[in-house]
Amino acid sequence: MLSPTNNLIGITGGIGSGKSIVSRILRLKGYYVYDCDYQAKILMDNDPDIISAIRDDISSSVITDDGHIVRAALAAIIFDNEILRLRLNNIVHSAVKREILDIRRRLRDVPLFVESAIIAESGLAQICDTIWVVSTDDEGKRIDRVTKRNNCDAASVQARIRAQKYESELLNQYQNRIHNITNEDMTSVLSQVNHLLSTM
Repeated sequence: MLSPTNNLIGITGGIGSGKSIVSRILRLKGYYVYDCDYQAKILMDNDPDIISAIRDDISSSVITDDGHIVRAALAAIIFDNEILRLRLNNIVHSAVKREILDIRRRLRDVPLFVESAIIAESGLAQICDTIWVVSTDDEGKRIDRVTKRNNCDAASVQARIRAQKYESELLNQYQNRIHNITNEDMTSVLSQVNHLLSTM
């Protein structure tokens, strides 16, 4: 079992790298895995502080009369506005971080795994004791996985891969906390996850 000083583990990797496979393995083993992308959407729909901050700091026009966020309108506003995009990210990332820290306090000695594609950019890497970086050397496999999963074209996936290079650069400052998982096949990933779990 992980010690109380090493019980928040980040799971990250570029699009199509296989981090969701690692998360699935951990869930099947009974571990709690917090999916940042999924939970952020829930928080945006339900957290009054987020809704209020978006109304005050982004635009009241994207909030309906009954207090719901109109995602299409919000996306349109931040699309070409880097300042508003960063402001929105700060609002959401801060809320996600607060929730993660609250869950960790409640779980105490039980390890909490956190999956995020932007674990460094979001600031979550700062609170992680260990970071598992999932990768695959075959970009073609990554593109094939994502196009089939998301029903999108290869060019858009390649653009996402290029955009995520900044995240890789940010992760360099956490090298002393990083463990790498190479995703070549399911058996290989499972054995690497088992090894990491056994050494903690």
